[in-house]
Amino acid sequence: MEDEKYSKELDVAVRVVHMACNLCQRVQEGLISKSSEQVKSKDDDSPVTVADWSVQATVGWILSEFFGSQNVSIVAEEDVQTLSEADSAGLLEAVVNTVNECLAEAPKFGLQSPDKALVTSQVLEAISRCNSTGGSCGKTLGA
Repeated sequence: MEDEKYSKELDVAVRVVHMACNLCQRVQEGLISKSSEQVKSKDDDSPVTVADWSVQATVGWILSEFFGSQNVSIVAEEDVQTLSEADSAGLLEAVVNTVNECLAEAPKFGLQSPDKALVTSQVLEAISRCNSTGGSCGKTLGA
């Protein structure tokens, strides 16, 4: 049936959105009690937070692991340029920690956690996977 064609993809998407919402709530609670080093300004002066990068990395990692990275095309806003700057080491560490805390809770959402915590390069790679410019048509994720 046509309705069932993307049921697996929809199920995973809903689960990863629940994970991302949980992550954002935890980061928001932390922002209230922590300094502004958890927030950076982009070139257009709009803020970008640990949550922005962490959600992007988490979603990118989960979808790539579930469907295979060659089958996932994600359009997202953040890149790794700011995180890679020398004065962003603390921010990058916070992103890596937040991503690993979130991924450790994946089984609560019916998703698989990584075998071991992701290292910095893996988190940056997961963020970078979300750099598609999009297109005029979609792509089937499942086999």
